[in-house]
Amino acid sequence: MANVQHTDSGTTDPQVAPPSIGAHYTNTASGQTWVAHGTARVEDWGSPLPGHALVATGNELALNHKQPITVWRLTPGQFNPLLVLPDITEPGFYEVLLVLENTSGVEFEINVMGGGNIERMDRILRVATSSATAYRFHCWVPLESVGGSNFWTLSDRTYHVEGSDYIPRSDNTSLTIAGADRKFSWSFNNTRSADLILKEVGNSNRMDPIVDVELLILNFTGGVVTITVDTAEGYPLKDVTQIIVQPNTGQRYTLTFCRSRWSVAKIQEV
Repeated sequence: MANVQHTDSGTTDPQVAPPSIGAHYTNTASGQTWVAHGTARVEDWGSPLPGHALVATGNELALNHKQPITVWRLTPGQFNPLLVLPDITEPGFYEVLLVLENTSGVEFEINVMGGGNIERMDRILRVATSSATAYRFHCWVPLESVGGSNFWTLSDRTYHVEGSDYIPRSDNTSLTIAGADRKFSWSFNNTRSADLILKEVGNSNRMDPIVDVELLILNFTGGVVTITVDTAEGYPLKDVTQIIVQPNTGQRYTLTFCRSRWSVAKIQEV
């Protein structure tokens, strides 16, 4: 039997075809590992093994669609962070999880650019202070469109802070519900009037099923808080023009978006 090298490593992803089926390759810079399923071409390495998260820092991140999980640690002093989504030419369905860790006292807005098509997703990702936000991206490249357009979509966003997955807002004079966000906590300590702007949620193909959004409103002002649904900037809320929150109380609203219409599904006192 020929003596075939079974393990290899380098500081980049595999660049040449595997030496044997079952061969292992490790990127020593990222820690990713591949197992070969063929020997004809470099693509026979396939995708890196799941379960390993690549940790990234810096002001710009070029997302690797073959890396299942990437953790991007944001630090003070980073201005206008930039995320670049790749242009994929290999047919297949791709799912990438990006976790944005922000342990600073500064909120970040991350601009999204793409070598691939990003028309179907938000161009700004938001990360609140002292939080971790997980964004899940999808991209499908059918066989007949290889070399043409491939579309990235943002399938969901999960927000984590101190054991809660609510996106916090405090004393904001307006709140916009849009994109992939699903749970909001809006607290009032001084402000007693504000505007609620309801935009489109879910994917932009308008074929989504019903989407529910949870809005928790907390009034600590000692007076009545009045929230006006802004129909000049967003969609109307069926049968509701204002939300009134009594002093030192809270209300949890379940808002439903379906076929370009917003309505109130449920109201709970908290």
